[in-house]
Amino acid sequence: TNSQMTTSEINTFCQIDNQSKEYLRKSYEKFAFSARAYDSLIKVARTAADMRDSVQIELEDVKTALFARDLDKDSRGAL
Repeated sequence: TNSQMTTSEINTFCQIDNQSKEYLRKSYEKFAFSARAYDSLIKVARTAADMRDSVQIELEDVKTALFARDLDKDSRGAL
């Protein structure tokens, strides 16, 4: 499954278009994500792309992953 991918598998199976790469890079810098969080975002974006039946991760998928991360963070803070 996508959640079980290693970094090597992420590099192989998670092709990202240039616009999405740039958006993800800016988000990574702005929010100071760890490498683990970055990999997790890529995996969620890959899942979003899979749901659209797309080979490549696009900006819409990256935004979906960032939104899901934000929702997860909010739900953990509410406990």
